[in-house]
Amino acid sequence: MRVLLATGAQMPVPDRESHLLVGALAAAGAEACLVAWDAARDWSAADLVVVRTTWDYVARVEEFLAWAARVAALTRLSNPPEVLAWNTHKGYLLELSAAGVPIVATR
Repeated sequence: MRVLLATGAQMPVPDRESHLLVGALAAAGAEACLVAWDAARDWSAADLVVVRTTWDYVARVEEFLAWAARVAALTRLSNPPEVLAWNTHKGYLLELSAAGVPIVATR
């Protein structure tokens, strides 16, 4: 199984955990690697794409959501585009709070 873990090309905080996930997937027999979500890539070559640390999408939300829709049309995207669209605007936290889910204080 080939798994692509989508990340950001330029992230404000280095991700210190993704290599652990790559290693765990390898131990389970999967080929996994980190790929910037906006990289020129044949996403259809992956069996699974996981949105992992795409923190730089904030400045290009519409482009990110269009990317997610394209990838979902080509292969299995573990994070459905509808869910990504829902949580790109942090108002979803108020919906969770209203449903009784504890959230971190924010404004």
